[in-house]
Amino acid sequence: MKWIKKLYVEDSLAHPEEVVYLLRRHIPVFGLYLIAVERRERPRIVLWESRQALRKNSRKLTVAGFAYGKENAMALLAQIVADLAGKNGLQEPLASQLLRE
Repeated sequence: MKWIKKLYVEDSLAHPEEVVYLLRRHIPVFGLYLIAVERRERPRIVLWESRQALRKNSRKLTVAGFAYGKENAMALLAQIVADLAGKNGLQEPLASQLLRE
């Protein structure tokens, strides 16, 4: 599992560095949803609960952000899309833009 440099994190999360510490050691955080880019021929953005993401082939994931609860993760994903669209426009796929962050 890789990580982008500027990680998007839910505002109410008190200690995001602890969450990163656990996930790097493949310890799931219950109720935590990851927003990641799955690296394939055509990269795509995925939203997975941390247990599910750790069960998948996590070497192909680049984590862009995380939040507690699916609704908060969807709101964070909307914020990420708005940030990327504001910076670069929508001239190239969002997943590719996230991989360059």
